Amino acid sequence: MADMFNMSDVMISYSRRDKAFVRRLEQALRQTGREVWVDWEDIPTGADFMQEIFAGIEAANTFVFIISPDSVSSAVCLEEVKHAVLHCKRFVPILYREITEEAKKAFHPALSSHNWLFFRETDDFDEAFRLLIKTLETDLNHVRYHTRLLVRARDWEGKNRSDSLALRGDDLREAEAWLKQNAHKSPEPTDLQREYIETSRRLVTRRTRVTAGITAAVILIAALALVAINQSAVAHQAFAAEALARQTSVANERVALAAAVTATVAQGQAVKQAANAATQAAAAEIARATSDYNAIIALQNAATATVAQGQALIEADNAATQAAAAEIARATSDYNAIIALQNAATATVAQGQA
Repeated sequence: MADMFNMSDVMISYSRRDKAFVRRLEQALRQTGREVWVDWEDIPTGADFMQEIFAGIEAANTFVFIISPDSVSSAVCLEEVKHAVLHCKRFVPILYREITEEAKKAFHPALSSHNWLFFRETDDFDEAFRLLIKTLETDLNHVRYHTRLLVRARDWEGKNRSDSLALRGDDLREAEAWLKQNAHKSPEPTDLQREYIETSRRLVTRRTRVTAGITAAVILIAALALVAINQSAVAHQAFAAEALARQTSVANERVALAAAVTATVAQGQAVKQAANAATQAAAAEIARATSDYNAIIALQNAATATVAQGQALIEADNAATQAAAAEIARATSDYNAIIALQNAATATVAQGQA
C-alpha cells in the first residue's frame, strides 16, 4: 500500500540490462533535489516484490519507463506500466535503446500514446535531461495533488473503505474543487479518486442529515421539556408565592426586631450621652465648689489675720491703758504728796503765826 511518507517525484521502471543508464539518470535527478524511487534500493528484504513496486508507482508523481528491447519484452515491466495507467499516473517514456515496430505494437498502448524523450547513446544526455526536467515541472501542483489524493484513496480502499478515512471539511472541499477544475487535465482523475470524493461527500451529507435529525429531536425534546417546565412552574408559582409571603413576613419581623434593637441602642446612646453630660456638669459643679471653698478658706484666713491684728491692737490698748493708769496713779500719789506738803507747810505757817 502506498505511504504518504514515502512519496517521490519519479518512479523509474526498467530492465536490469539497462541498470547502468538508470543509475546515471537517477543520480542526475537526485542532484536536482528530486526524490527517485528505484526498486534496487527501495524494496525491503522479504517484502512482496510486486506490491512494493505498485506502492512505489502510486506514491510517485511521475512514472518514467525506460524503453529498450529488454523492457518491452519483460512481463514485470508490462505489469508496472499497466498499474501506472490504471492509476492515471503521468507517463514519461524514455527511449534508451531502439525497439522494433513489432515490439512497440505488441507492448501496452500507453507506450505509443505519449511523447518519447530520447536518451540514446547517440543523443545529447544534458539536452534530453533538460527536456525531462521541463516535463516533470509541467502542471506540477496538479500532478502532486493527484498523487496525494491517490495515496489517500488507495489507503481508504485497502482498509475496506473505512468511514474514518473519508475526506471531510477543507480536505473534501479542496478535492471537489480539484476534481472540477482538473477533470480533463493529464493525468486525469482516476475512477477510484472520483469514487473516494463522491463517497466522502455522501458520508458528510449523511452525517449532516443525522446531525440535523438529532438537532431537531433535541429541539423537540427541549420544547416538550419547556412545556413541562412551564406547567411545573405554574404549579410551583403558588408555592413560591406562599413561600415568598412567609419569607416576607419573617423578613418583616426581622426588620422590626432590628428596628427595636436599633431604638434600644439609640436609647442607650442617649442615656450614655446624658450620663456623660451629667458627669461633665458634676465635674463643673465640683470645680465651682472647690473654687468657692478655696475662696472661703482665703476669707477665713484673712479674717483670722484681721482678728489677730485686732487682738494685738487691743492688747496694745490695754497695755497703754495700764500704763496710763499707772501714770495717773503716780501723778495722784505725787499730787497727794504735794497736797500733804502744802498742808504741812500751811500747818507750819499757822503754827508759826501762833
